[in-house]
Amino acid sequence: SIRQTKVFVNPATGAVNKVDYKVTLPPDVRAQEIWLRNRRRSKWGNRDDAEPGTTINIIGGLPKDDDIGGSPLPTETKKDSD
Repeated sequence: SIRQTKVFVNPATGAVNKVDYKVTLPPDVRAQEIWLRNRRRSKWGNRDDAEPGTTINIIGGLPKDDDIGGSPLPTETKKDSD
């Protein structure tokens, strides 16, 4: 969080009023990533250094089509009237 000052001017009297307030900024994810890579290199180092041909095992496997969306949406068929 940072401290800022906002200035208000009363248009009728011309009086200037300064108000200090605190602004909370969202965390900078990129900065956190850089900090971790520099200080915890063994856990947060670049993953680009993997050997070519390295396989990645997915725990639990990929979901099947039936697990993702169930049955497809019903389609409407129209009969031609003769």
